[in-house]
Amino acid sequence: MRVRQNGDGNRRTRQGGRRCRPKPVIAALASAATGERLEYIAAMVQELKAMAAQGGHETLTGLLDLAYQEALLRRRVGQ
Repeated sequence: MRVRQNGDGNRRTRQGGRRCRPKPVIAALASAATGERLEYIAAMVQELKAMAAQGGHETLTGLLDLAYQEALLRRRVGQ
């Protein structure tokens, strides 16, 4: 997969000769403060971790737990 920028600065991905439109940005998330964004990331990772655990994917569950803990830590520190 190749990622290229077009003339207007938008990134476009080329897969199998087809161009994909850039994913829309979640407006509320784009304008959110860093702490709110980290809180959202932590919640999303927690959901993914639960799904991975239900599927019996131990390594993936562990990695997602690590990502969750990192998001919480950065939220507390204020980064």
